[in-house]
Amino acid sequence: MCDYTPTDEHAVKLFQGIQKRDKISLSRAITIVESAAEQHQKIANELLKLCLPYQGKAFRISITGIPGAGKSTFIEALGKLMVNEGFHLAVLAVDPTSTISKGSILGDKTRMETLSREDNVFIRPSPNRGMLGGITKSTYEIMLLFDAAGYDYMIVETVGVGQSEIFIRLMVDCFILLLIAGAGDELQIFKKGITEIADIILINKADGSNQQVATKYAEEMKRAIHFLALEKSTWKTPVFPISAKSMWNINRVWDTIKSFQQQIKASEDLKQRSNTLKVDWFRFLLKERVVETFFSNPQIKTEIERLEKMILNDSLSIYEAINQALKKLEDNS
Repeated sequence: MCDYTPTDEHAVKLFQGIQKRDKISLSRAITIVESAAEQHQKIANELLKLCLPYQGKAFRISITGIPGAGKSTFIEALGKLMVNEGFHLAVLAVDPTSTISKGSILGDKTRMETLSREDNVFIRPSPNRGMLGGITKSTYEIMLLFDAAGYDYMIVETVGVGQSEIFIRLMVDCFILLLIAGAGDELQIFKKGITEIADIILINKADGSNQQVATKYAEEMKRAIHFLALEKSTWKTPVFPISAKSMWNINRVWDTIKSFQQQIKASEDLKQRSNTLKVDWFRFLLKERVVETFFSNPQIKTEIERLEKMILNDSLSIYEAINQALKKLEDNS
């Protein structure tokens, strides 16, 4: 399927292992793709070229929601149904990186203990390293590896809810918003516009006496969506309560995902979304690289330090400092 002839033996061996859905090869490949080391980037580039013809094979789902919404528990409950039907599932769990320690807990395999033991399931926690959008800089590439490995479904569990979640929306076929009733975030959710990009909205933790509260919240959310005219094309965003803990209504979620999958594949939406993703992701990563290159230039760094001192001494305005920094960049180019 691929006309590209690789020159790196390590990349070839990893690719061969990935196509066999070997979890060790896949784990090593992800580590290399995530690495900033120059020698790893060379291998990653060749490996990704080999994987390109396989992109878009899996149906991609993102799960996002407020902290404590039960995303990991929900993914485990949903994943069990997928595995029971014989599907292969890959999960990428993005964990927030501390702005102080620069570390991440990466504990999703522990939270999805039962699911992680399934032969048909691969779970990979990944730090976001401060990147917005609930994703990492390597999310797109990791999903490409999952495609090449032949997974039927992939789930991306994002860091949380925010306006920047639009990045992951561009990367997936189905965007699921997970909420809980009575968390005090009801109005904030609408302010952030997160409902506009959700294909399915679920009210989790509808357990015991909370089932009635969750059901009421789902009805209110449903009316609000109708009032704001947030429905997209022929698909009307479903909203209903669930309990990932007791598996209540999880079968309904799985049926809804499959219905959405059939509908989106029958339309041109999937291809158009994929094309938009490629261009938008290219532009985003290009901007990131330009910024990194700018600040890593020794002469630019020296100039910025000089300008910062002048700003602190009130001898130069911020806007003029920006102009001078850009002038320095022009002089060096």
